[in-house]
Amino acid sequence: MDHLEERANLPPEQPQPAAFGELQRRVDDLDNRGRRHNIRVRGMAETEGLEDLRTTLSEAFCMVLGRSQSELIPMDRVNRALRPKPPPTAPPRDIICCLPDYPLKEKIMAKARLSRTWAFGERSLEFYQDLAPFTLAARRCLQPVTQALRQADTPYRWGFPFALAALKDGVRYTISHPADVPTFMAAMELPVLHVKDWESETRGGAPFEPPAARRRRPRDRGRRSRDRALMPPEPPVAI
Repeated sequence: MDHLEERANLPPEQPQPAAFGELQRRVDDLDNRGRRHNIRVRGMAETEGLEDLRTTLSEAFCMVLGRSQSELIPMDRVNRALRPKPPPTAPPRDIICCLPDYPLKEKIMAKARLSRTWAFGERSLEFYQDLAPFTLAARRCLQPVTQALRQADTPYRWGFPFALAALKDGVRYTISHPADVPTFMAAMELPVLHVKDWESETRGGAPFEPPAARRRRPRDRGRRSRDRALMPPEPPVAI
């Protein structure tokens, strides 16, 4: 019994960075799976209302597919990015739309990747796959690596859960965590690069601290207090 009490009074163990990073990748993968049907559209003016957005986006998707703009592209949801509305001089917020037809959504994205921007009326639109914030932060940190791969004419691709993969002499090399970068660069015969630790960046760079244990009041004390409150007052004692 004394041994159990001693263990209960010990501070909780700190999770290992590698285990925490792998947990982040798994949670990030679940987040991206929930966004598989989403397309993020950039460049649509803030002045357009929700119903106008549905019509305009349907016409824009038909334009990308080379279809008649009179066709209707079904969408489950259409909303602006969840942040405050910018001033009139700032770029508009992105639009996230959810298409229930996944093969159709993939056709739109395959066509949209053929050009960085698409002229649509007076607008210049960009189309992106909607990705989790962790994925976007990790890809930004790996921009020096992808730039070096492009300069070396080495094709690469992104994977899920988060990974960057490339082939060298028929062997596939992958970056899943920041610690994988030096080995990956050596295998690709590329110069060593400094890359930010995106796993620390996304959690603010601070070590994981478990929440402090809450002090619990003994049940007996609370029950006695309630019992005393319910008891009738004692009659005065005659002197």
